[in-house]
Amino acid sequence: MLIKQFKKSIEDSVMKGIFSGLFTFSISFSFIEYLRADGFSIIEASFLPILPGIITFICILFFNTFLLNRSNKFLENKNTLKPYLSILIVLFFNIIIYLTIDIIMFNFDDSLPKDFAASLLKIAENNNESLDGIIEFSELPFSIQNLIATFIFAFIASVISLFFVKKNGNLI
Repeated sequence: MLIKQFKKSIEDSVMKGIFSGLFTFSISFSFIEYLRADGFSIIEASFLPILPGIITFICILFFNTFLLNRSNKFLENKNTLKPYLSILIVLFFNIIIYLTIDIIMFNFDDSLPKDFAASLLKIAENNNESLDGIIEFSELPFSIQNLIATFIFAFIASVISLFFVKKNGNLI
């Protein structure tokens, strides 16, 4: 009965999470492919692990702050979820969709993780160091390689969103 009562709000949060995951993946993929076009420089390879996290941060903040508030305002405070539940649903579906699409892409084209691992190996060789496990690392999808940083950025964005998402939909 409780789920029936909040059905529209739950559906809305799930859709926001799915769209933010799709948006996060498409922006990340486009930007990374742009950087990869001429090979990763040392600066680009250093920046690459946090790039999906930064994009996830921006997408989650946008989808939570503006679109969830807009939806809550449209529902006119009738049967809307508590803001923290809506934000958790968006976070969960964003991460799941982003990971799923990246893993599917990895099955068709695994060159991005291999190029990234090769650039890390090149950086290590320039510093006369070795990276143990780089072969195993290169066999993981790119989103899994950078999952911890991406999740940290997504979690921080969700916490910040708590201050801006209101049950009545009024921003501040």
